[in-house]
Amino acid sequence: MARFSGISAYAATVCCPTCRARQEWTDQCRRCRSDLSLLRRVAEHCRLARTAALAALKKGRWLEALAHAQRAFALNPQPESRRLLAVCYLLADRPAEALALAAADPEPHAP
Repeated sequence: MARFSGISAYAATVCCPTCRARQEWTDQCRRCRSDLSLLRRVAEHCRLARTAALAALKKGRWLEALAHAQRAFALNPQPESRRLLAVCYLLADRPAEALALAAADPEPHAP
């Protein structure tokens, strides 16, 4: 899946993938009239998966959290999903996957 910075599970706005217009979430781009309904559904599914992962983490259900975090990352491989997935890998006692994910991070953070 190609990275597209216009999708955020929590953002109040979206960037149209066709014309790059920044706007509030709607099912149609205000500028080019592209259908954004599928993009909106993907962002919502990502938000739900992320929320489920956080709830599972809070309950100490590491493997359940990992499954939800993997889904969120598959839907939208942005830094927020990447960090959540790395934490879930660590808590699920899978440090190699967490390190591989960190090594592949296109936006490394300074310590």
